[in-house]
Amino acid sequence: MRQKRKEWMGVVGALGLAAFLLGLFGGIYSLGMAIALSVSVWAVGATLVLALTDPPEGD
Repeated sequence: MRQKRKEWMGVVGALGLAAFLLGLFGGIYSLGMAIALSVSVWAVGATLVLALTDPPEGD
């Protein structure tokens, strides 16, 4: 699963960018909200990717 980490980080980056662009050009929400939402998506997504792709520790 660790080999897929780079691909999942790309997915998280694309989701954050999409959230930002929807606010900036789509006018769905304000610029401040777009920035906050994209940073939140990147932070939470990166944390989840790192946590879920680490191999389990064997005894």
